[in-house]
Amino acid sequence: MRQSRRSYLRNTSALLALLSGASATASAAETPPAWEPDVAYTGGDRVTHDGYIWEAKWWTKGDEPTTDANMWKQIGEAGGGGGLKASFTVSDSYVEPGVEVAFDASGSSGSPTSYQWDFGDGTTGSGKTTSHTYESEQEYTVTLTVENEDGSDTTSRQLTVSQNAPSDEFSVVGYYPSWKGNEDYQYYPEDIPFDKVTDVLYAFLNVKSDGSVVIPDSNVDHEGLLQSFADLKQGPASDTTLKLSIGGWALSPGFEDAAATEENRTRFAETAVALMQKYDFDGIDIDWEHPGPNRGICECGSQKGPAHHVKLLKAVRDKLDAVEEEDGRTYYLSVANGGSDWNAALVKHREVERVVDEIYMMAYDFTGVWHQTAGLNAPIYGTPKDYPPDGDAQQYTVETTLEIWKEQGYWVDWMQWEDYGEPVEDPASLVLGLPFYGRGCKVENGIWDTFSLAEWQQGDPKHQNEVIPPGTWNHLLGPDQANTGAFDYGDLEENYEGADGWEKNVNEQGQVPWLWNEEKGIFISYDDPASIEEKVKLAQSEGLGGVMFWELSQDYNGTLLDAIHGQINQ
Repeated sequence: MRQSRRSYLRNTSALLALLSGASATASAAETPPAWEPDVAYTGGDRVTHDGYIWEAKWWTKGDEPTTDANMWKQIGEAGGGGGLKASFTVSDSYVEPGVEVAFDASGSSGSPTSYQWDFGDGTTGSGKTTSHTYESEQEYTVTLTVENEDGSDTTSRQLTVSQNAPSDEFSVVGYYPSWKGNEDYQYYPEDIPFDKVTDVLYAFLNVKSDGSVVIPDSNVDHEGLLQSFADLKQGPASDTTLKLSIGGWALSPGFEDAAATEENRTRFAETAVALMQKYDFDGIDIDWEHPGPNRGICECGSQKGPAHHVKLLKAVRDKLDAVEEEDGRTYYLSVANGGSDWNAALVKHREVERVVDEIYMMAYDFTGVWHQTAGLNAPIYGTPKDYPPDGDAQQYTVETTLEIWKEQGYWVDWMQWEDYGEPVEDPASLVLGLPFYGRGCKVENGIWDTFSLAEWQQGDPKHQNEVIPPGTWNHLLGPDQANTGAFDYGDLEENYEGADGWEKNVNEQGQVPWLWNEEKGIFISYDDPASIEEKVKLAQSEGLGGVMFWELSQDYNGTLLDAIHGQINQ
């Protein structure tokens, strides 16, 4: 299991994200080819135009690089701009004592003739590239000074040496759907490919309004399933981090009251941790959907929700710390939050980050019955203005999710008056969510076409079934339940891709596939191996801590999990 980040996060007032420094600096010697309007560029491609170096953020063709073109990022002046500028990258900004750290000043511009280093521990060095080993735990300020015949320039960065520095392991996190551990679905804990995941989250436990965390009252044999995980912990799951996930879409209404008072928060922490210990799990995952007013399935909540969310997490963290000493082992805390500003922008991102080990960004469900549009479930690149839908149906993307969490961004005008949280300080705390399913609707003209389904009609089979097709498991629903329009990837892979009447397309902007059956008038947006690989690549390039996916049972043949590992192992 991975080493925890939280010991460092709890005791450090500021973290610097250095992981992407190399890609953001243009070297003096770098001379990319000139931009051509007839050439297609993909994310990471660089060109020169109007005296500057530009980097494509996603696929683009014919879009001139300018500061107003959001598909291009201005890197710097072509040829370094002639000015002396110190810049360097570091191989790892959080390390354990005794680990060698590499420093690279190749990104400095202006043709330096001298590179002088101050490592912050009383030692110095020289050279364009160098390395150093720190022996004591503390924060160090590393300073680089470059010189040439015209003068000098200096820049500094912080580096933390700690026994609790996180490992380099890239998380691969899967949710286990407890309601599928039965004869109908036949997906049991022993079916999980533990060798392909670092973490498994048991979904879900319930939370009562008094703060009590309990096993849900349902037909699911939760006790039997949880005991199976406890048994597997002694074998195939011995190297996997197992966490109890609390809440989810259907079981989140109790969070608002549970988090509102210290008494309830204490009860929440004590009951959650007791269940964790009983079944030999390694931690807790909080899936409150969603903190804030008029949120979630109950459209309830208040303005105090985001602040109470942080207090609840702190209560759980304190309880986990206490039992760590008693049990002599490490326990983990994670949180799952939404991917759009409607459900995530009010979250206190930085405060949450300082309490938990990982933040799972649910970068999916960007279309559905609520949008009344044949949109994309989880496109990668672009912002709402780059896609046809507008208003309440505007198209969110993975890029907008990253903007919300990393840059304090938002995409609706009313957010400018809201008390939205500061962005995270360390991108490694973020884990990118991937959907192992697709969403469909019935329309006449395919992608971006609209359908009519008023809010009061949603969930009513009489109305919803007219515009939403049956999903993978529709046959298990009762007559009073509406079509879901939700399709497992394994179902799409085996029964839709390449089947008669189904045409597969790829949205070039979002780099995700969609299926269209003109005769049936059914549109389905989903992810396939190519889009999953691109998302993993993006998570790596952004310095994120890993990827999470919903959910384990939907990848029948392991195709998407193999795609994840194919990209990780490149």
